[in-house]
Amino acid sequence: MVKNLHEKVSFEKVMPQYEKLLMLKKALMLGESEEVNEKILLERSREHNLREIYLVGYLVDVVLKAPKEVREQNDLLISCYDKPKEFAKAQKQSENLFKTNPKFRRYFANIFSYLDLFAPMNRVITNMTIFGLCPEIISTSVPLESKNVILNFHILQKWLSEQRKVDFSLLSDIEKKVVLYLANGYSVEEIVEDDVIEGDYDDKRLQTVLYELLPARCNVQSVCQVMAVMFMSNPELNDIYKAMDMLEDLLENGEF
Repeated sequence: MVKNLHEKVSFEKVMPQYEKLLMLKKALMLGESEEVNEKILLERSREHNLREIYLVGYLVDVVLKAPKEVREQNDLLISCYDKPKEFAKAQKQSENLFKTNPKFRRYFANIFSYLDLFAPMNRVITNMTIFGLCPEIISTSVPLESKNVILNFHILQKWLSEQRKVDFSLLSDIEKKVVLYLANGYSVEEIVEDDVIEGDYDDKRLQTVLYELLPARCNVQSVCQVMAVMFMSNPELNDIYKAMDMLEDLLENGEF
């Protein structure tokens, strides 16, 4: 029983938030007693995503390139987001398909092997990536599975379906450089503080590009979401060799 609840605080509002926090703690392997809130978990997840941009790109790629049957099953789950009983039924159906259907099994096996999802920490990292990109979709009704994380890919499919494509060629010169450095594994700190981008770009201008201009252009809130949209819109960025060539061409010629 919750005691001393302020009279202006709605019990109906607080309990779902509390239950969501417990669900997130389980999905991210945190103890129930650890003192964190959803905002802290989101900040941690987005900081992690910036250190592991390649994983953002990988998950975007495998979700977009999933077999038609897998995408259709994910669409079924998405259609049940506001119908808890039907969602639970569809989730159970998905779980069974990944065990019995050959196309689902091959898809599952390739991702499971690549991400080494036998390791609990790798499951946590995968869930952190999804949460960092799609926090508004995840809820007690649409939870993050803590063990079979591939069952969470419908969440990323839903989020990607809501994003508009952004043509890389239409970015400004400085925006292209920032995106390419991130795609090539550079950290935000290296881009802002270590002067890896040559030219008349001071720290303040680079921060403006990272935290204001690019998120506004992509209609998102964070840098890791920017990169997810860029990977979705420009698949060549997901190929490290092509991304390296693009960066070299831009640095040498100032354009492609």
